[in-house]
Parts: sequence; structure tokens; C-alpha cells
Amino acid sequence: LMLYSTFKETEDYFYITLLYFFTGGWVGTFNAVRQFLAVAIVFIGRKYITERKFWKFLLVCAIAFLAHKSALFCVLIYFVYSEKFTMKRLLIITAITIVVSRSYEYMFDLVGWVKDTEFIPNDYALRSVNVLRILAGCAPAVLSIYYGFTRKLDKQQLFYAYMLIVNAAIKIATGDSAYLARLALY
Repeated sequence: LMLYSTFKETEDYFYITLLYFFTGGWVGTFNAVRQFLAVAIVFIGRKYITERKFWKFLLVCAIAFLAHKSALFCVLIYFVYSEKFTMKRLLIITAITIVVSRSYEYMFDLVGWVKDTEFIPNDYALRSVNVLRILAGCAPAVLSIYYGFTRKLDKQQLFYAYMLIVNAAIKIATGDSAYLARLALY
């Protein structure tokens, strides 16, 4: 599904396929099958964010939710994108990152509510993510911030710049929980 939606936007099928294999998208599907199906469904619907079609994107997230309940979180991603790259938006993302990183108890309660069961954090949920993995996720975001302020980006470039920043924010905010860090897959 991910390759299909990407092939519609490019003619370089070989390069895109190599990126898919070597960036972990393909390997990840071996373990977290349901979650990667949800990721693929949300990925297909990403165009509704730049087209500003909230109800269609909400429908996509609802369909992805049927594969994995974590897809519910993706509705929030809709509100990150803007047709301008602004410091205000970056500061809001930073503030949310700080709040989430200090609110694991509430995050685990939210997980329990979504799963309709009491969530008791286990060793996996409380295991920290390797700091190198977090830093590797932040490097593209730093570059996108630089490009966002120094170049004129089109709608698609702005979208991906914001998504790189969101990915880094999720990696930072969930760095003390391997379980919550899986949200960065989206």
C-alpha cells in the first residue's frame, strides 16, 4: 500500500522501492503487521492533509483504526500542517512535546481508554529508547527546519517538512517508553 501510493507521485520506481526497503518500512511489516497496515492506510490518506479535507482524512484514520487502535492518534497530525513555515507552529510543537514527555501516566491511561481495558505498563512500556535512535530521527527535522526558514517550499515539501518535525517530536516525547515510541511509525 505504501509503495502503491508513492508510485502515484513519482516515476522513479526503483529508487522509491530501495528507500522503502532500506528505511525500515518493509522490515517493520514483519513484526507489527496490524500497526503497519494502519500506517499504510494513513499514508495513503496523507494527501487529504495538504488538500485540507478533514472529513476525508478522519475517515481514513477511522479505517486505519480498524487495523490498529493507535491510528486514532493520527487525527491530530492533520492540525500540524500549515501552508506557511512559522516559528509559532514550531513553538507549539515543542510545547506539546515537553508536555507529552512529562505525562506518561496520562498517556498510559489514554491507551487503556482506547483499548477499553486497564493498561498496566510492563517492562517494554517502561523501557527507554536508545538515544542514538532518537537523535537519528531528529537529524532530518533539523534539516527541514533549516530549509523551512531559508527556502520557499511548495505544499508537498512543507507537508513533509512538518511531518519530519512531528516524527522527531514523537521520538523525543516518547523516548522513555518503547511502547509509546511506536507512534513514530506514523
